Amino acid sequence: MITSKYQNLYPNCVFMKLQGEIITENRTETELSASTEKIKLKPTILFGQQYLKIGKTIVLFGIKSAELRLDCNNSILLLETLGLTPSFSQILEIEIVKEKGTNQELGGLIGFKTGIDGKITKNYKSSKKQKQEICQVYAKGATPDKTIEVSPCWVFQVKSKQPTLLGLLKKKQLGIFRINAKPCRIEATFNLKYKSDIHIFELRANENNINLSSQRVMEIVTQKSIYERNTGSLSFAEVSYE
Repeated sequence: MITSKYQNLYPNCVFMKLQGEIITENRTETELSASTEKIKLKPTILFGQQYLKIGKTIVLFGIKSAELRLDCNNSILLLETLGLTPSFSQILEIEIVKEKGTNQELGGLIGFKTGIDGKITKNYKSSKKQKQEICQVYAKGATPDKTIEVSPCWVFQVKSKQPTLLGLLKKKQLGIFRINAKPCRIEATFNLKYKSDIHIFELRANENNINLSSQRVMEIVTQKSIYERNTGSLSFAEVSYE
C-alpha cells in the first residue's frame, strides 16, 4: 500500500505534494514469483506570494531561490531516470529593437541628416517580439555524507525579470526509485539557504512617516523573522510504501 502526506509552512508562497506510482516488472520467465518494484515520483509544486502578519506588521513576500532535497529510505534513485532538468521554465516574450537606415532623395524633407551624395539618411527603429524559454531549475549533487542516488537535490532559482519564483509545476517526473526493502519511504523538503532568498513585495506598519532608511531596516528585520521561522523546512512531503 502506498500513502502520502505533506505539510506547507507558507502554502501561498510554496506549496508541494508528492504522488507515487508503483511500477512492477517481472525479472524472468523462470522467476514469476519474483519481481522488481519501483516507485515513479511526481511532485506538484506551486510558487506564489504570501501575506504574513508579524507583530503589528503585515508583509507580502515571495522567494527567489530554494532547494528541493529528497531523502530515500530503503530505495535508491535510478540515475538514468533523473528528471526535472530543465522541466520548470518560463516562456518570456522579449522585444528586440534594431536601428536601420534608408536613403531618400533630397526634396521636401527637413530635419534629417544629409549625406555627401545629396541624399537624406533617415534612421528609424524597428522592433519585433520573440519568445524565449528560461530554465529555472537544475540538479545539484548530494551532501558530502550521502550519494545522489539516496539524496538528490534540485535548486529552483528565478531567472526571469520577475523578482520571485512564480508558476505551477504539475506532476513532472523527479525520477524512478528502486525499492530495496519494505517499508520504503521517500521524504522531500523545500528549504531556503539564505535570508536574501526572500523578496519583500509589500510592508504595512502602523507607524506613520516612515523614511526610506527605516523602511529598509524593517525589510531586513522582516526577512530575518521569516527566515528564522523556517527552522524545519518551507515544505515537507512524504511517500511511503509498505
